[in-house]
Amino acid sequence: MKSKAKSKKKSNLRILKDMFLELLPVLHNQGFVESPFVNSSPGWHPWLGYIYDFARLDESQLELFSVIIPIRSASYEVRYTILEVYPKPNNISDIKNGCEFVIKSITDNIGTERLPYLFYEQNIIQRVFMYPSGYILKFRFTKWGRRRQEQKLFERVKSDFERIDKAKKNWYKRHTPIVVDWNGDPISSNSDKPNADKEQ
Repeated sequence: MKSKAKSKKKSNLRILKDMFLELLPVLHNQGFVESPFVNSSPGWHPWLGYIYDFARLDESQLELFSVIIPIRSASYEVRYTILEVYPKPNNISDIKNGCEFVIKSITDNIGTERLPYLFYEQNIIQRVFMYPSGYILKFRFTKWGRRRQEQKLFERVKSDFERIDKAKKNWYKRHTPIVVDWNGDPISSNSDKPNADKEQ
């Protein structure tokens, strides 16, 4: 029994990993790149599963996007947050070359949200009843049923990746980004920088 359960978990991991790799062009089309920052190590992490980190720079707004495929769960965990970088970089390479940027902000930042819940307003009915489990690969007894669930999950994640800008707008309704310098260190006082325009 243990052998079958272990094999099943590996199968879920492989299916979800391969599915996500197929979805990479969708993220790239939205302007996200594989995170160039230190502490970002894409791929397999023992005891955790697969972790892939991405970043997108829009003016001074640095969006951090992380996809986790937990080893003990047939699901995706997708985290998203925004930092404001000061001084304003010309491109993401400015930050990478100027510092050892701390990618762990995606977990430490109190503004980190999870998809798909970020797509919806603070509507408890949507959050609990429509999508109680996030991006989960549901179990089915037949091969046909399993393939159908895989396709449904693929289409759903693809659709959400394609409308990530909606999640960004909703994020700004709930949070104000932490301001950091090119070293990834928080700027504690607004007096250290001129007022920046907030996302409209």
